[in-house]
Amino acid sequence: MTRLALPFAFLSACRLFGAAGMRKALLGCLLFFFALPFAQGAEVIGVCPDTGVMTVRLRMRPGVAGDQGGHGLRRIQAGAFREPANAERAFNTLRNAGLSPIFEQHMGYTRVALPGIDARHIPYLLDMMRGIGFGGTIWIREETDALHRIQVGAFREPANAERAFSTLRNAGLNPIFENHLGYRRVALAGIGARHISSVLNIIYRSGFSAVWLREEPGTDEAPVAFDEDLTGEDLAGAARPHPRAAESIGQMEPPIPQRFPDGRHAISEKWVLEPGSRFESFEFNQDGNFIVVERQGEESPLVHFGEYAMLPEYDLIDMIGFGILSIESRDGAAISFSFAPIDEPEAQMSFAAAREAPMERTPETDLFARTWMVVDSNVDDSIGTVFLFSINGTYLVSRPDGTSITSQWRWRDGSYEEFEYSHDNWRSYGRATIRAMEPEFLAFDDPGFVSQIEGFSTANAGWFFELAPAADF
Repeated sequence: MTRLALPFAFLSACRLFGAAGMRKALLGCLLFFFALPFAQGAEVIGVCPDTGVMTVRLRMRPGVAGDQGGHGLRRIQAGAFREPANAERAFNTLRNAGLSPIFEQHMGYTRVALPGIDARHIPYLLDMMRGIGFGGTIWIREETDALHRIQVGAFREPANAERAFSTLRNAGLNPIFENHLGYRRVALAGIGARHISSVLNIIYRSGFSAVWLREEPGTDEAPVAFDEDLTGEDLAGAARPHPRAAESIGQMEPPIPQRFPDGRHAISEKWVLEPGSRFESFEFNQDGNFIVVERQGEESPLVHFGEYAMLPEYDLIDMIGFGILSIESRDGAAISFSFAPIDEPEAQMSFAAAREAPMERTPETDLFARTWMVVDSNVDDSIGTVFLFSINGTYLVSRPDGTSITSQWRWRDGSYEEFEYSHDNWRSYGRATIRAMEPEFLAFDDPGFVSQIEGFSTANAGWFFELAPAADF
């Protein structure tokens, strides 16, 4: 049966039997489908118009056929959410149905999934999920052979971490501590895919209300899958998960948003296009933001700023609200790609670009070169403004009204205590002093400068800025 035949058969069954026969048609198609070899990529295997049934998509590694070629375990992703409240709602709905979901942090989204599911049980679980309100698109992917780490909490207070640790020990498990960006994590390491489901049952019976799952360091993550939330709304904000712990172990503090692993699902690169191209540059950072500078003839360039999601197995970058970029080839620093603007979907444009060399990577640079939001300042109307410092020396300011400008920045004398910035490619520039630089807080004083004076100058403006990671908002 071809890839198109199965959806066609499903639609035919829906039309023949109507909505009343929809569940039988779905279950029958799913049971038949799971006996077929899976090819890499996603296939729609069931959608019945006007009946509210979910769309099911599968993503498998090449050569995997049903229960053959491995342990036959799958992960059902119920949704990927920007808004923590939507993720919690999906999570709690699954928990109240007697299931054992987990949270995953990925590319600015909070994913809710059911791990370690026997492939033979998938049709019945999908039917159950539909019955409790899940619709839209449900992704299923193969569980990898990698070991996993289950995180039950990240705590600022050592006493809360010790209490969570003891609770797991008393349940017969072997937890570990991890120190991460000022938090003390409590986790279970080295959990095989076959054992995830039973370990989750023990964790939830012990009073924990939410967990995070990630693969052990050094292993490849399972293929990426995205979905909208249950209602299709609230996808505009950045994700910051806020799972609540059970009262028996105290209040769980929200985990630090995870930075994207370099080169896998996010990139820190600036691509400079050839002279005469419509665009001057495309730039991406590890916090999931893009900057595109578009030439405007004699006028000042137009700066586009937003968030992106990367599907590395297809070399696709979804520049949310702006367009889709497809990487066609890489040869050293040379990059060829095509771009389709969201407002001109038929205008597929091809470009050649050169990847600009970044500045030297140091812990201080990686800490500073991120996307920040102003939370306090003595500059009028600056609260809520986004400052992005990139490892390629781009300094972007994006105001709450949506307008953005780009400048340049650099360290002064490599001391990491002062940085310099310019709006005219270093013809004139100013200098700011860093008062605090931590994972969750940045503060600096900026006296401003006089743009009519070449070289360094100061305007003695006395401005100060206090910032937090933009991903927290």
